[in-house]
Amino acid sequence: TLNGAPIRVTQIDDLGASLLGTGFPTDRSSEPNNNFRHFLNFMQHTQDVRRVGAAALDLCMVACGWLEGFWQPQLKTYDIAAGVVIVREAGGRVTDLHGGDEMFAHGEVCASNGRVHAAMLEILNRGFNA
Repeated sequence: TLNGAPIRVTQIDDLGASLLGTGFPTDRSSEPNNNFRHFLNFMQHTQDVRRVGAAALDLCMVACGWLEGFWQPQLKTYDIAAGVVIVREAGGRVTDLHGGDEMFAHGEVCASNGRVHAAMLEILNRGFNA
């Protein structure tokens, strides 16, 4: 709930009309898996992408219906554990970046309202600007 009212993910099913969130690793200038390629791809295929700076908050924003989705690599379990539960309880879907259940083991997350999840995974798993 938020201020006593139940929260729910959005019903938007078009990735092109979606607002997403993401984040970047603190060592992004030297880390090869810095998320820049994914960011550029999503900027071309969505309404826009926002960066809040805390994965837990981004996940709550998906759960509240303020974002359609969120993805990020290079995370720790404590960054996402509570948010994963909150998104799922609000009707959303949460996986690793390949659509599996290894978000904690891989340190990555893809969360959505469920309706744009497959489209997000497609972009996350194809080549640059493909």
